[in-house]
Amino acid sequence: MALSTAVPRDGSAYRCKYCGAPLRVGPDSVVVVCPYCGKPNWVRGNPRELYAAPSVSRDEAERAFIDFAKRDPDLRGLVNKGLLGVARVEIVFIPFYVARGRVGGDYDYRGVVVKTRTVKRGDRYVTETTRIPFHERGSMETSFQAMASAKRVLGEEAADELAKHFAEKPPRLRRLDEIEWRKGEYTALAADYDADEAKARIIDDVCDWFREWVDKEVRNRVSRRHGGGRVEVSSRSITCRPSIGDLSGPVLLPLAKIFYTVSGKIYRAFFAAWDMEPLVREEPLTPRQRIALAILSGAIGGLGGVAATASIVAFHRPVAGGVIGFLGAAVSYLVARLALRPSRIETGGPRSWVTSIGEELEDATRLIDELERKAEALPVRIAVG
Repeated sequence: MALSTAVPRDGSAYRCKYCGAPLRVGPDSVVVVCPYCGKPNWVRGNPRELYAAPSVSRDEAERAFIDFAKRDPDLRGLVNKGLLGVARVEIVFIPFYVARGRVGGDYDYRGVVVKTRTVKRGDRYVTETTRIPFHERGSMETSFQAMASAKRVLGEEAADELAKHFAEKPPRLRRLDEIEWRKGEYTALAADYDADEAKARIIDDVCDWFREWVDKEVRNRVSRRHGGGRVEVSSRSITCRPSIGDLSGPVLLPLAKIFYTVSGKIYRAFFAAWDMEPLVREEPLTPRQRIALAILSGAIGGLGGVAATASIVAFHRPVAGGVIGFLGAAVSYLVARLALRPSRIETGGPRSWVTSIGEELEDATRLIDELERKAEALPVRIAVG
């Protein structure tokens, strides 16, 4: 169905070009479907210049969410008991610019590689530290695909995940005037940025990403070359030369927002509306799960205390022991805070809450390992006896 441009007949109110009925046009509206005759009206821009991914209907989105909930380890029981219901479904088309190209640059690093080891000499434990100077320079280049929202204030929590999914599994795009706009089904947001502004934003984002990528690669390369060790950089410079070969957009990507209820409370789930791939969702935390987190919090705190005592008494490392004890208490506190949340946030497909909690604990564990290595690197020398 071709789109038609709606024009205000009285200078203030938009009316349908087909039947003359008044239209509710918001400040971000692009396409408004007439609530009376069901025909789409184009409000801003040229419908032949924009492309969009086709979307499922709201009924299809609701059925897909229920099917998803039946596969989710935590939501399945709520569905079977009739405790989960869908309050409403919204499908919003969000505008993005898509850029492809290459980025390269030169780098120059100076610093030292710090290698430490603890040895026993007689009745003393001694930490030996070796500092190896390095100078690393060269160039790197890689290709990229980047997306930037065409909204100045997007306000959609799942927008980043929507862009990532589009990059991984892009649908076949259609011209916007070729999309079948169902009556009352969709909302399309207008773009705030033109192509030149979008290009400038994408270049900034690509250069930030490129510098982080080069920094990680250089540090790993230097560490491997010296057989491991901590890389301390005293000076560095990274140039960035991006080249955008193709810039398309705005491209409208449909986001399905599912508002569902559990025991009278409303939660949200976001899906890519062209294939109903789960992106981000809120899930309720049950009383049983809260009790399990409280027990886990106490166990972590106790284990941290035991590890700290062992580090001080058995291995004569008071500084490392203090760090371990502090971090054990910190992780215990973080787990206790998880138990107090009204809901939890999950990304991706159906998962058990244990998986999502485990990932947060893994992040905390990596922090402990990093700080423990720093503590071990301190020049502590403790005499025994």
